[in-house]
Amino acid sequence: MPSCMHRSSPRCTRILARVRTQEKRLAALIATLAFFDLAMWLTAIPLIPVWESELGLTHTQSGLVLGAYGVAVLFLSLPAGHLADRLGARRLTIGATLLFAATAPLYAFASSFEELLALRLVNGLFSAVSWTAGLAWLVASVPGTYRGRTLAIVNATASAASLVGPLIGGPLVAAIGLKPTMLGLGFAILLLGIWALFEPNRGGHLPNEHTSAFAALRIGIREPGLVHAFAGIAFAASAMGMQQVLAPIHLSDLGLSSADIGWIWTAGAAISLAVAAFVGRRLDRIDKRANARTGVLIVTVLSCFLALGLGVRPYAIGVIAVLGFGTLIWTTVYPLCSEAAERAGIGQGVAMGALNTVWALASVAAPVSAGVLAELDLPGAGYVAIAALGMLCLWVLRQPALAPSPGTA
Repeated sequence: MPSCMHRSSPRCTRILARVRTQEKRLAALIATLAFFDLAMWLTAIPLIPVWESELGLTHTQSGLVLGAYGVAVLFLSLPAGHLADRLGARRLTIGATLLFAATAPLYAFASSFEELLALRLVNGLFSAVSWTAGLAWLVASVPGTYRGRTLAIVNATASAASLVGPLIGGPLVAAIGLKPTMLGLGFAILLLGIWALFEPNRGGHLPNEHTSAFAALRIGIREPGLVHAFAGIAFAASAMGMQQVLAPIHLSDLGLSSADIGWIWTAGAAISLAVAAFVGRRLDRIDKRANARTGVLIVTVLSCFLALGLGVRPYAIGVIAVLGFGTLIWTTVYPLCSEAAERAGIGQGVAMGALNTVWALASVAAPVSAGVLAELDLPGAGYVAIAALGMLCLWVLRQPALAPSPGTA
């Protein structure tokens, strides 16, 4: 940031105003990238019946197409974060965005399982980069006093994408067709890539940025704040992944249609968006660790409630509440991770990459475990397991951080 001797001078005021405008513009760019990432991920869900009908995909192949995204995030997040620290977060984000823009329209022309699988892997690659290098670029460009609020904007935008994604793959595709939809998405993502080319590269470099990712993590893991972030996102992803499988099965058994279940998820996403917006405005002034503990406690109690397997109305209310109040965790773990990485002196890319690796691992393992429990007719055991994991997470989050700064405890 350009310096000036007298911060109250007109020249300094103009410089600071220009810098703040650049920060807001970059935050809008990264949030929009996150929006398209999540929207494209969820767009595939209503398209599965279309692909099974027109391309002859089996149920197993459909599952692999959906799961490829998470697998790519799992294995590519940490390398992407490491590359962001070594090559530059801005450069990596722009490259991944342009690649995604070039491949998104190909969904409309895919004619086989292998082609869809490859496209979903590219989608996962973009997600790994946008949630590691993209956030690292943003964090390096925003002062610590605004960091939590800025990252909350990204999470709120992701919540909005959970509302829009299924609408793109369902009603929009049905109205105008798959090819116009995917071509339009590809063009929109291309515009984002062009926008990114005009954003400046700001932020310094760390002396250990050229060490290996695992060496950096060995240094960072000594900072309790990083452990807090990992524990929080592992619990949140496990709870959501378990519920994504168990809740639709239970609600369907109670007689609800797919559309009814979709509306329940839409209501949860709307509350999630409201919570993210409310908390985000205050995130730089509140105790983040306490905020995460509140979210974990609420979801843990709700998991015990859902384990009872009650009727439609109370069960649906419980599902909506988990989706909404789980956002207390999502909005907190990213700034916690960023601040911990800064205190530990490791790269933001590696820290965000590790955080997203933990998310992906839990997001892959929880639905698989839920499916096994559903086959064994033991859905309540899944929610009990989540409640037990919540108690463990609360214990981890109660461990004090080292020398917390105001608002980062």
